[in-house]
Amino acid sequence: PAEYYYYFNASQRNVCYLAPERFYDQTRMRNDINNDTFSTSFGKLGTSAMDIFSLGCILAELFTEQPLFTLTQMLDYRTDGYDPMPIVNKIVDIDIRAMVASMIDRDPSKRHTAEQYLDEQTGKAFPSCFYTFLLPYVQKILKEFSPDFVVYKLHRDFSYIINSLLVENNNTNENSMEIDEEKSQESSQCLLILLSLALSCMRKLKHLHSRLLALELLRLMIPLVDDQIILDRILPYV
Repeated sequence: PAEYYYYFNASQRNVCYLAPERFYDQTRMRNDINNDTFSTSFGKLGTSAMDIFSLGCILAELFTEQPLFTLTQMLDYRTDGYDPMPIVNKIVDIDIRAMVASMIDRDPSKRHTAEQYLDEQTGKAFPSCFYTFLLPYVQKILKEFSPDFVVYKLHRDFSYIINSLLVENNNTNENSMEIDEEKSQESSQCLLILLSLALSCMRKLKHLHSRLLALELLRLMIPLVDDQIILDRILPYV
């Protein structure tokens, strides 16, 4: 507990998102040190499965707005004395719920890799446009990352982005865009990621022209997102 509070509880929230197998038994540690096998055993304390567990805990908190484990609950979870599923079951989206439940499995061998989760959730938790358009596009932008460049690029490519995500369009003029209702919900989720990228740059812009482009970009995005998104994410920056 002392090491947990020193290294992992700097925020004093008392949450614990360390994988259960991360907790090392002191008796075993002493035996390994005496037998010169500690370095080999200790090397197993950092694995990708542990990272997946921590990520699952973070996703659960994002979707339920409450922490999944405290330190006491985590220690109980190691011995099957605590069940986090009542919290996980509050996640409305069934695909996200199933993915999180898998990510926080007590048995690390039953957790999948990040690549497997991405493949399994294509078109489910993760919209297909995330793979076909969004990921390669954002990767290309971030190669020459600067806030001013990102805003310029998003504004310049806006018609291309909309054509790729939202519309069946014979004319790239924004006033003639016809939204495909069947795909609009999924595509709006991808657009929301680009909106977050633009908003993250706004307060770091160095040039007046970039600020004007950013405001124009928000104006173009507003008709394509929900009112709640406008109130929560866009208005604070305007």
